[in-house]
Amino acid sequence: SSTAASQHGCGAFVVALQGTAPQPVPPALAAIEMNPGTGGVSQTAAIPGTTPLVVSPRIDATDDGCVAYPAGTFAGAIAVVRRGSCAFSIKVDNAAAAGAIAVVIANNAAGGIIPSVPATTVPAFGILQADGDALRNFVAANPSATAGIPYPAIILANRVDALGAFSSRGPAGNFDLLKPDVTAPGVSILAAVAGTTISGFENDVALYNGTSMASPHQAGSAGLIRQARPTWTAPEIKSALAMTADRTVLLEDGVTPANPHAAGSGRIRVDRAINAGLVLNETTANYTAANPATGGDPSALNQPNMIKRVCAPQCVFVRTFRNTQNTAQAYRTQVEGLPATVTPANVKVPANGTVAVRVTVRGTDLPANGQWNFGRLVLTPVVLQSQTAPPTLSLPIAVIVPPPVIQLPNLAALSLQSGQTGTASTTVANIGGTPLAYQFDNTGTGRASIVDALGQNASSGFRATRYADPAVAGSAAQFAADDFRLGGPTRILSLRTEGFVVSGSALATVSPSLTWSIYPDAAGLPAGNPLTSPGTAAWTYTAAATAPGVDTTGAAITLDLAAAGQNVNLPAGRYWLVVHTTSTFANRWAWYASNTLGDGGFVGITISTAGVGAWTANTSFPGLAMRVTGEVQCGAPWIGAVTPPTGTLAPGASRATGIAVSAVGLPAGTRDAFYCVSSNDVATPKRAAAIRLTVTP
Repeated sequence: SSTAASQHGCGAFVVALQGTAPQPVPPALAAIEMNPGTGGVSQTAAIPGTTPLVVSPRIDATDDGCVAYPAGTFAGAIAVVRRGSCAFSIKVDNAAAAGAIAVVIANNAAGGIIPSVPATTVPAFGILQADGDALRNFVAANPSATAGIPYPAIILANRVDALGAFSSRGPAGNFDLLKPDVTAPGVSILAAVAGTTISGFENDVALYNGTSMASPHQAGSAGLIRQARPTWTAPEIKSALAMTADRTVLLEDGVTPANPHAAGSGRIRVDRAINAGLVLNETTANYTAANPATGGDPSALNQPNMIKRVCAPQCVFVRTFRNTQNTAQAYRTQVEGLPATVTPANVKVPANGTVAVRVTVRGTDLPANGQWNFGRLVLTPVVLQSQTAPPTLSLPIAVIVPPPVIQLPNLAALSLQSGQTGTASTTVANIGGTPLAYQFDNTGTGRASIVDALGQNASSGFRATRYADPAVAGSAAQFAADDFRLGGPTRILSLRTEGFVVSGSALATVSPSLTWSIYPDAAGLPAGNPLTSPGTAAWTYTAAATAPGVDTTGAAITLDLAAAGQNVNLPAGRYWLVVHTTSTFANRWAWYASNTLGDGGFVGITISTAGVGAWTANTSFPGLAMRVTGEVQCGAPWIGAVTPPTGTLAPGASRATGIAVSAVGLPAGTRDAFYCVSSNDVATPKRAAAIRLTVTP
């Protein structure tokens, strides 16, 4: 069982200087956070708020506090002095000799300070420069100012049940599982930090953050329940904690409600869990059988949640509950937040007996967009007024209705003699999760995959970096390029290249900029390169890795040209794509090879520190891993009717289709065009695919 980490209302311990008079004290001076000094005298008691607050007369001098103050300068007061010129301990000793009972040292530059004050005799603290200036100005205007330093330290409040920003989120990969399972306190947790060696600091504690702090809360809660309910199984204890959890968890902004992928079932409540009237059990054999690696279905497990990535046309969950009480108990069942039915809607569970509840979520009533939809099954106990009701139970539900996804072959080809007619064969397939309704439409424009060769080789890569340290790299840059062909005028929509940073660092942190270039073909090679001849490119664009339209997740480099504000229209022809990073040699980016792309290889270039280099062919792989999508013109004069022109395909289904082609009046030669299919594929409403006609004499 996994645990999300949340806040619990109490944050960091803060030592603060509290301005108290004259009123009204500016809000910024009501509580100034301070860092206690080290090596000197620790504060052991509160300094009352009636204590005079006295600022050094020479606080703006560079050597403030480095020589003795006049006797009584800080008599019975909290002294405020400035850092600079001499050791902190000298300043503290001089202030104490002038009567100070505590010394606050303001920094003389940006940032915080922790004063080292060995052998001093009064508590010392460090504050920010801005806070010191504010105190100086306040006391100058109010010579009778007072302040106090509370003891023990102030505990800062935080938003109860707000998640830590570090808390891991779901979904759980491609599995029909809920992760995290529940939420528990994991932010600002008081933890022992003393080691196993006797050091005199055996009582040392500190505030720690982490899911490693939250999970012990869940484990300890489970231990308490096991002690009180020794006959409950581990799955039953887990279900009790989940079904009785508080659904009050927020995202780290402290405002937005967290969904189950962030909070699981909610924040655990041991007091409720121990009194759960129903629990869920599961067997080791069923867990083993549910392993997806062996064809199992995790969503069928008797878990305190219901998760399904493919809910089309509907998804059905069955959960078997055991009554933990020695008396029968009635429950009212209902699903909130999703179109669903529950049977039975009202159930009476015998004493120590079981009951199966069936939940049917209607995917047909949800948008088929591939997004998560959330709801919950609620079991509300029905009791007489004189009875004590067991806790209401809640099980999160999360389902996806996947969209239809149209798939067309990369190329439909036909060879005809001039003057003949024929039929080019193609196939329409639905690789999505809901029915695909389609219609051939060879008018207007469509979206085409000009090149699609991703995810085929994750072992071999080729350098594509302009070096920030050419002396170390031994060259100014190394680039790779692969070609693609356009059969007609095309507006480039997106580019994606797959690769890796050889150091393993995140691409966005090691390359301040990324550059995309498309070069015309020049006798089978790119017409230029980004370093010595960038002007020969048909188009080039440089942007930060975090710029709009740019995605570097997983060290792949993706550019959405419209989001990036780029409008690239290219005529028919052969082109070369060059993508490169700018980084050190140690953090160079390598472009993965592809096993199926190109005209029998790709090209690479190493440019020396003198600016010399030439593209050379590389035939070790068919090409590089890239995808180019574009908007193309649909149809051509030689493309005719389609049979059948429309249809509906179930998920996983396909249909063979014929496209009439005419070579009447056409001279010998090869002609490329695109045929287009409109459909309810939300990602690509109009898909284009290449068709090639070869006319022979």
